[in-house]
Amino acid sequence: MSSEKPILAKGNETTSLEDGENSLREVGAVLKKARQEKSLEIKNLAEDLKMGEEQILALEKGLKNSLPETVYIKAMIRRIAEKLNLDSTSLMEKLQINSNTTQDHIESIKSREGYKSKSLYIFLSCLGLILIAIAFMRFNYIKSKQSKSLL
Repeated sequence: MSSEKPILAKGNETTSLEDGENSLREVGAVLKKARQEKSLEIKNLAEDLKMGEEQILALEKGLKNSLPETVYIKAMIRRIAEKLNLDSTSLMEKLQINSNTTQDHIESIKSREGYKSKSLYIFLSCLGLILIAIAFMRFNYIKSKQSKSLL
C-alpha cells in the first residue's frame, strides 16, 4: 500500500484530504472552547440555533463523515461562530475543505438526474398504458358498432 495522502486541488494549490480534516478539527476545537467559555451546553446551543446536537458534537470533534455536505458545514460554522461572538471569517480561512464542495455538488446533481429520469420513465409508462387502453376501447366500440349494423 502507498503511504501517500490523497490530494485535492484547491485553486492553484493542493491540500491533502487529511489536512482538510485536521483544519475541521481545529475549527471545531475553537468552537468548543468558545462554547465552554460561555458555559453553554450543546443542548442549549442546538436549541437556540435549531440544529441537531449530534451535528454540533460532530463539528466540534471534526468528524466530517458525520456531517452533511461542505456548504452546510460552512453555514453551521458561521451560525455557531456568530452565536458565540467569534470571527467567522478567520474560521473559514482555517477551514481547508473547500475542495470537496465541487465534488459534493456534482454528486448531488447526479442523484437528482437519476431521480428525474426515473420519474420520466414512470410518466411515459403510464401515458403509454393510457393510450393502449384508449385504443382498445375505441377498437371495441367500432367492433360493437359494426356487429350492430350487421344485425
